[in-house]
Amino acid sequence: MAEARARGLKRAVVAWREEFGPLPRPDGAADYGRVRETTALAYDGGTILRHHATGESADRRAMAQALAEAGLAVESRCRNLTGDIGSRPS
Repeated sequence: MAEARARGLKRAVVAWREEFGPLPRPDGAADYGRVRETTALAYDGGTILRHHATGESADRRAMAQALAEAGLAVESRCRNLTGDIGSRPS
């Protein structure tokens, strides 16, 4: 948040995924389970800041709230492969 304010960024997108799907493993194989990831992108005038979180730290609502409290206009975008579950509690 401090970096976004220091750079004068005004907008952010919170792109999130919360669904069941393949989970990559270090050995290149994949397990099937709950995928939870959130990426925040703040941008303006050619500057882009990116923050990616997975697992329990990927709280999209908290991330969007923190960005809004920092003074950024926030847009939320679902990146689920199976559709938007935004109306369901997480």
